[in-house]
Amino acid sequence: MEGKKINSFTNSEEKGIGLDKVVPFALETALVKHGAKFQCSDNFQSHVVVNDRVITGQNPMSAMAVGAAIRTPPSKLNCKLREDRSWKERLSPALSWPPGS
Repeated sequence: MEGKKINSFTNSEEKGIGLDKVVPFALETALVKHGAKFQCSDNFQSHVVVNDRVITGQNPMSAMAVGAAIRTPPSKLNCKLREDRSWKERLSPALSWPPGS
C-alpha cells in the first residue's frame, strides 16, 4: 500500500452508522498505517480513486462510478492527468446511464 492512492469506507462513516465498535479494525486507519495516500469525500458521498490498475470506491454510493471506471479503457483514464483532475472529469463520458445515453 505504500504510496498508493486509495480510498474505502472512512472512519467517520463507520462511526456515523454506529459500526466503529463492531468492525474488528478501521480500514481507513489500517490503510494509512501501511502507507496509503488515503483520499475521501464527505460522509456517504460517491468518491472513486484510480491508481494504476487499482480502482477503489469509498462506500456503496460509489458503486456506479466504480463500475464506470472499470468499463473505461485505461488509456481514457489518462494516468498522467489523474492526479490533477477530479474523478467526475475523468469518468464523465463513462458515467452516462444507461450506456450510450
